Formats: sequence, C-alpha cells, structure tokens
Amino acid sequence: MNDAQQKIRVVLGPVARTLVEGTEVNRAEALDEAIEELIKKAQSSSDPNREIGSLNEELARLQTVIANQSAVIKTLQDVVILEQRMTRIFVASILSDDSEEQHQIMEMAAGAVEGLIDQSGLISEQERETLKSREH
Repeated sequence: MNDAQQKIRVVLGPVARTLVEGTEVNRAEALDEAIEELIKKAQSSSDPNREIGSLNEELARLQTVIANQSAVIKTLQDVVILEQRMTRIFVASILSDDSEEQHQIMEMAAGAVEGLIDQSGLISEQERETLKSREH
C-alpha cells in the first residue's frame, strides 16, 4: 500500500509550487512544513495591541455618539417641560374671564416654546412651517 501511495502524483498550483520551491525530495512534507510555518506566522502576527487600538477607537466613537444623543435628549426634556407649562397656562387662560389677558398669556407661552425650539435646532424651519399649517 505504501508503494501505491507513493506513486500517486498531485499537481501543485502556482502558490503551492512557490512554497516547496527548491525541494525535490519529499514535496508533500515540504508543503506541510511551509503551511505550518505560514500558520505560525499568521498567529504570531496578530498583534493584540492593534486590536486594542481599534477597540479604543470604536469606544471613543461610541462615547461621542452617546454624548451627542444625551444632549439631544436633554434638549427634548427641556422642550417637554416647557410644553407642559404652556399647557397649564393655556388651561388657566381658558378658565380666566379676561380675553385680553388670555391672549397675552398665550403669546408669552408660544414665544417661550418657539425660542427654545430655535435654540435647540431640533426641528427644521420647514418642519415648523408644516406644523404651523396643521394647527390652523
């Protein structure tokens, strides 16, 4: 059976030929050794510091995104609180007898909300116009 195995010929591709170049005695062993050497080089070349560096970059990017999202959430909280106050003022003005006072209170509350929306930049000018058109 050994004689039969030794008589089998395998045609090597160009990459395998370059790995066993210069070896004429036992090309199969030379190919195995070359592959093992390449595997060892690949394992030793995976630098853990490089992986840590890329993880640190990803972490820094995620921290920036989280900080930006936190700022947006804080601004949204401010808008919600102001909207709640405006709703309370609106209810109080409806219960009031004086029509002129009611109008002034509503203008003041609407101005405060508009000012906060302008400062926050959460809603574009076009979106605000769309919302105003839906109100009326």
